[in-house]
Amino acid sequence: VVDKITREDGLKSDYIYVVYEDSRGWIWILTRYGGIHYLDENGQLRLVDLPNKYDQTSFISILELKNGQILVGSMNQGVFRFDQGKLIENKILPLTPGEDVIYDIHEDESGDLWFGTHGGIILWTSGGFKAIKKSNGIKSQSVYSITQDPVNGIWISNNFGVQYFSDSELAYFKESTSQDFFLASTFYDQRLGMPNSETNGLIYPSAIRDFSGKI
Repeated sequence: VVDKITREDGLKSDYIYVVYEDSRGWIWILTRYGGIHYLDENGQLRLVDLPNKYDQTSFISILELKNGQILVGSMNQGVFRFDQGKLIENKILPLTPGEDVIYDIHEDESGDLWFGTHGGIILWTSGGFKAIKKSNGIKSQSVYSITQDPVNGIWISNNFGVQYFSDSELAYFKESTSQDFFLASTFYDQRLGMPNSETNGLIYPSAIRDFSGKI
C-alpha cells in the first residue's frame, strides 16, 4: 500500500463504488452519502457541490461522454451530468423506485445513451426514452453492464448469463414504434460452458474490454 484516501481526507463515505479516470487525468471517486469527488490534475481531492436533497444518494456508475462531459448514475435519483466538475443536469429515468438503479452507462456512435438498470435497458434518443424489458428480449430485468463489441454490437451481463445484440438489431429497435418489439440476440450461460451464469460482477464495472479487444 503506497497511499490511501478515507473520510479523514475528505471523502463523504469510506464505502467506495467507483474509481474512474477521465481524459483530463482527473480521478473520480463515487461513494455513498452524496459523495462525488475527483482528484484534479494536481492531486487535490475536491468534493463536487450538490443540492442538499442528494446528501444520502449513492453514486454507482460513471461515463465520460465524447464531448468531455461526465455522466454519473445513482441509486433512486436518476443520472447526473457534469461539465468541468459542475452539475448541469439531473434526469430521472422512467423507472419505478425499486428499479431506479443505474448500473452502467453506454454512449453509442450516434451519441445516444443506453443505461443498464435494475429495470432493464433504458435508451435516451431523439429527446425521449425507450425501454427494453424482458418482454422485448433481454434475459433479465437487471442489466449490470453494457460493453461495445469491437466489431459490431453490444454485450450485456445479468444474473442469468451474457447476451449479445447486433448493431443492426439495435438500430431496428431505435426506429420501431411498437411496444412489442422483440430483439434477436445470442445468449451464453452455464449450459454453454460458463462456470456460473451469474455475471453481476458485484463491482463497477462488471465487464471491461481489454487492450486486445477481448471482453
